[in-house]
Amino acid sequence: MKTLNLIFLLAAVSLMASCSGGGTSGPGTGELSLSITDAPVRNADAVVIYFEQAIVHSGEDGKTEVDIIDPDTMQPGRSIDLLQLTGDRTIELITETFTEGTINWIRLMVDFDPLKTYIEIDGTRYPLRCVSCEKNGLKVNTTFEILPDMTNAYVLDFDLQKSITDPQSGIDYILRPTIRVVKGEAAGAIRGTVDPTLISSLGGSEGCSVYVYDGHDAVTDDIYIPDGMPVPDTHNNPVMAATVELNQSENYEYHAAFLPAGNYTIALTCDAELDDPMLDDDNVSFYGAVNKIVVSGETTMHDFIPLPTTP
Repeated sequence: MKTLNLIFLLAAVSLMASCSGGGTSGPGTGELSLSITDAPVRNADAVVIYFEQAIVHSGEDGKTEVDIIDPDTMQPGRSIDLLQLTGDRTIELITETFTEGTINWIRLMVDFDPLKTYIEIDGTRYPLRCVSCEKNGLKVNTTFEILPDMTNAYVLDFDLQKSITDPQSGIDYILRPTIRVVKGEAAGAIRGTVDPTLISSLGGSEGCSVYVYDGHDAVTDDIYIPDGMPVPDTHNNPVMAATVELNQSENYEYHAAFLPAGNYTIALTCDAELDDPMLDDDNVSFYGAVNKIVVSGETTMHDFIPLPTTP
């Protein structure tokens, strides 16, 4: 009788294990939250892009099309002025559940109708053209890791200063998307003020920005993104350029947000309006280069002040 009871007990345990997955369950799922921010472009009043979809390619799930929803109408398609997203401001594009694993790439599909996607300068709207992405979307080649049972939050930093080319002639501005991807929880920031007397001595506030470079003691260089060509090894592009602006307290400040933890060199220039990303070695001079360390979840402070004069 004891043997028979043991058999029934083992059978019950086996049945319960099979019903609950018993160690043979498949991969879990996690959420992908994708937000967008902007490193600003100068001399523009608005840069409006009409996002329609995010096409996500996952190693586990294949290709998934996710509509970008306008929260006001709850309909697909959202118009976003990227110039409203400077500093640490973001807008969420999608939140979607995926199987844990690697997402290989994402394409952001945009409607390039000039009534929907445009740049506005001095009150006049100009079309934004993108030869490489009008049909295929803005491709983000960075991989994204989906960990199970959590929200995996990533920020797309749309660097407009590197991305928009002034046509010089004609009416179309060219969009060559330069997008940095940062995992939200791993990001930190550098911010601070700039002494107004220093700004005046460097030529005025019109072209003042703080350029951020990878690594300590980095070579300060202008922005150079040649069309269809790799950046020369001799050129050191900044990670980003943070515009110096007047805040509500009438102080000049900058804010370089969404930087991965690590070592950086920062430097001030008031020649940023001369920095054409299509041209190498613009006449851009830098002041006060200094090494800084960024820690995840923290803000590193640095104020630019005039150097003491030697008597």
